[in-house]
Amino acid sequence: FIIYHTFPQYMKYVHTNIISKDWKALAGFYIQVFQCKLLLPQRNLSGDWLSEGTGVKEAKLKGAHLRLPGYGTKGPTLEIFEYDKMEDQADPLPNRKGFGHLAFEVAEVNKVLEQVLALGGKAYGSVVTKSIEGLGTLTFVYVQDPEGNIIELQNWGNVLAKKDTPTALDDSEKLPKEEELPLIVKRDSEEVLLDRPTNWSTESDSDLETPRSKRALLDALQRDLDASKYDLDATKEEVKYSREDAKYQVQKTKASLQYDPDTALEVPKSKQELLAELKTEMQSSETEEVVLPKAKQTTETPPIVRKEVEKIELPPIPSNLRVEFKKDKTVVVLDLDHLKLTLPSDTLAQNLWSFSNLTHPDNTAKTFLEQLGEAYRADLVPLKKQYKADATDKENEQEWALTPRLKDSLTHFIGKCEAGRNTLEELKLEQINRSPKEWIETYENLLILTLAVEAQGGTNIRLAYL
Repeated sequence: FIIYHTFPQYMKYVHTNIISKDWKALAGFYIQVFQCKLLLPQRNLSGDWLSEGTGVKEAKLKGAHLRLPGYGTKGPTLEIFEYDKMEDQADPLPNRKGFGHLAFEVAEVNKVLEQVLALGGKAYGSVVTKSIEGLGTLTFVYVQDPEGNIIELQNWGNVLAKKDTPTALDDSEKLPKEEELPLIVKRDSEEVLLDRPTNWSTESDSDLETPRSKRALLDALQRDLDASKYDLDATKEEVKYSREDAKYQVQKTKASLQYDPDTALEVPKSKQELLAELKTEMQSSETEEVVLPKAKQTTETPPIVRKEVEKIELPPIPSNLRVEFKKDKTVVVLDLDHLKLTLPSDTLAQNLWSFSNLTHPDNTAKTFLEQLGEAYRADLVPLKKQYKADATDKENEQEWALTPRLKDSLTHFIGKCEAGRNTLEELKLEQINRSPKEWIETYENLLILTLAVEAQGGTNIRLAYL
């Protein structure tokens, strides 16, 4: 025999992807109905690497991740993407082969259903409630989001206790040792009905065939147990369905009789009393006007008020960079055109802004820069200084960084990035379409700018994103 050793490997479910024709609108639907949280940055991905990984020629997509409710910052996400070129497909069906639906556990199914309908979704089925032994009382319904994707709304009530199972149905039976080796025989995973003699229990000992070995005796016993279990399960199913059928018949009978439990029980009247009432009614009908009973007014279901889905708003990504410095208390703008930068100024602006303003996908409380700076124990104070157009002059006055301190901080920070490359790679920069190489190159260019300011006598430096 060949024995293969398997070792546990790290594995984690991270996200479910939905391809949308309008990803901002669909993301807004899941945020408003299911309390999902938007995770920045927005994805705007393209290139040969994307085409190679997805198998889609000239792939270009945009979208974002949503944090699903109930799992905190470490849970899986819902990834909603919109490709530049998309293929049509048939409408989703609950029983169509392949991916079926998403499912959310909610406090009140009917209320969430109303929200789904109000924000452009549809009800695929009707709300039903079913008691399931050992699990509880399930209330659920299938709905569709505004783009037709199927979602299950579910709620589980109290858990119903399972009935005790016979001890004869244990997963394994141990036999005495044979040739000093333990023999353990486990029940098959599939339930198989095997023919067995109908007169098994009435046969005399002389008619029974003596097993040749313990294995033969065990096989015969196992077949008997399997058959008994099948009969027991079949009996349970018959009792279960008979009970449900009885409940249905009772409900049907009550409905046909228009049974009203609030109506007082009246004692049947005698024939003499009925004839006397009839004569009285006939005499009064000659002089009195007959008033017909009014028909009961049925309450109509109020119409569903449709709402517009609020599309998510994303922070604007800057398109250019301005570097200011102070020289003799005079503010001067650094000329970037004559510097030997390896990145265009617009790319440099977008990278610096994204690294210092966008939150990390695994830790939304910290930006990419803060996450890595904490790991490297770097001085981030001068790196986080930036001019803000919507801030007051007094607030922007606090955004000046000392040029020597920024130079020292960048030199230390870049050295840590190059030495601790593994930590940088764990930052998951691909989430914002960036790489560790671009990260290092971005801050190397910022160091070039800082040295240029120092060479021109600038004592303070400030970055502005336009």
